Amino acid sequence: MDQAPELSVVIATHNRASVIQDQLNALAGQDIAARMELIVVNNCSSDNSYAVVEHWLEHHADAFYRALQVRADERPSLSYARNTGLALAQGEVVAFVDDDDAVLPGWGRAFYDALAHSDEDQLAGGYFHINGATRVGGEQRFGFWFAQGSCCAARRDLLERVGGFNESLPAYGGEDVELAVRCFKQGIPTNFIEGALLQPRTKSEPKKVMLKKQIYSGIALTHLCALHEIEEGLSAKQHLKSIYRDLRRLPKAARQAILNMVLHGSQLLSSLVYKLPHKRKELSALRAQL
Repeated sequence: MDQAPELSVVIATHNRASVIQDQLNALAGQDIAARMELIVVNNCSSDNSYAVVEHWLEHHADAFYRALQVRADERPSLSYARNTGLALAQGEVVAFVDDDDAVLPGWGRAFYDALAHSDEDQLAGGYFHINGATRVGGEQRFGFWFAQGSCCAARRDLLERVGGFNESLPAYGGEDVELAVRCFKQGIPTNFIEGALLQPRTKSEPKKVMLKKQIYSGIALTHLCALHEIEEGLSAKQHLKSIYRDLRRLPKAARQAILNMVLHGSQLLSSLVYKLPHKRKELSALRAQL
């Protein structure tokens, strides 16, 4: 290969042997002139997903300018897995997707054209196509927009300059918000790119897994709020109000109400922990590294 890839796509995967091929096939079918590389980072999987991806690459790697799979087994961490992929990426633009969704035609071209042909520092998010409707692939939180990590991109030099994803966060949740916070503080906006469409998979995970993710997400959000001194996310009063509001939704919207209460409950408890002296000292050390 005489030339470097132009667009790198990183998929962090964990125990998704049954679904990851849908995303891989969608990426292989992208109609894009830019040289695209695929980097699959297998993060502490206990299923046969590594073998599934290797078998798929044997038959489809030629759909990409460069394609590889690596293991990242030091610890289960989405930020760590994505940073592993970022370190290997050679493209001018790096995009991140999840292992259980599927990008739609034109996704890669939209991200590459928007970022490679612009001198503006920016994080880029896409759009989600759900039940025939399109909505922005991100949320507004703490006064600014962030792009969800399942469909986002940026120039590689910007990601390296800001330090990639924060590995001090818990294993799951909050890494996309925290990256946007750091960029926002440096005057780097998040923009959403038309044409960068993704089809999210309807999640059907066991209740135990969903509750665990909500707990991790709550802890992660509290951690990033404490790290960046965002008072809005540390208010015990606000979390109690949210729990009370969800209690009033029972039993009509039981499933979502319970998930929300678990999220706010974990944020409430972890916000109290972050007031302890040793945690304050730990956060001061982490802030110095930002």
